[in-house]
Amino acid sequence: MKHIVKGGEPPGLAAWKAQWIGDGRTAKWEDLPGDVCQALKRALFDDQGHICCYCGRRIVDSDSHIEHLVPRSPKTGNPSLTFSWENLLASCQANLVRGDPIHCGIKKGDWYDAALMVSPLSTDCEPRFHYELDGRIRASSDVDGAAAETIRRLDLDGPRLRALRKGAMEGLFDDLEHALEPEEYEKLALAYQQRNSHGKYEPFCFALIAALDFFCARPAGPPAASRDSTD
Repeated sequence: MKHIVKGGEPPGLAAWKAQWIGDGRTAKWEDLPGDVCQALKRALFDDQGHICCYCGRRIVDSDSHIEHLVPRSPKTGNPSLTFSWENLLASCQANLVRGDPIHCGIKKGDWYDAALMVSPLSTDCEPRFHYELDGRIRASSDVDGAAAETIRRLDLDGPRLRALRKGAMEGLFDDLEHALEPEEYEKLALAYQQRNSHGKYEPFCFALIAALDFFCARPAGPPAASRDSTD
């Protein structure tokens, strides 16, 4: 999970809210005009460096949706936050067909518990998750019940995401020909913390930073047992 720093609210969303809600009308999410929704999505993409707010995989318009961190459901969430810019994120997956594995925002659904949900808006979210070379994710601390519950509720350790993270890490391993000296490690880690010239983060950038630890002043290539680990 990558910490997200929210930018300013898109002017189109602010203007629509001022007109629609300002006129005293009760607004539903479905009332949001398509052009405003698209502009909102682009702003969320820019905020997040074009990666999913939860798993960190690359997101594109055709395979993503606008996610409410605190759900709109009056039973588990807060309908008053439906149009709150601070409550909106961009999550992967959209237009799923039967049998597709679900995770992240789709899997989360209407679940939310402030005490058990690690939010990507929290400044401490990144170090609360640990990544293995086989793509697994777990809570960094055995006593961090919120991190463990977030992984479970969003299925962040499901086979699909695990395989995608492993593939990203193995791509990194293939590019590294020798053990990294501290200066090289710092340079690469800093690169993965930053956006490229198009304003995009590398998919699973936080997992790649974790993988670099295995190459810092060690023989080239990850430990065979870890790299070949299976379920």
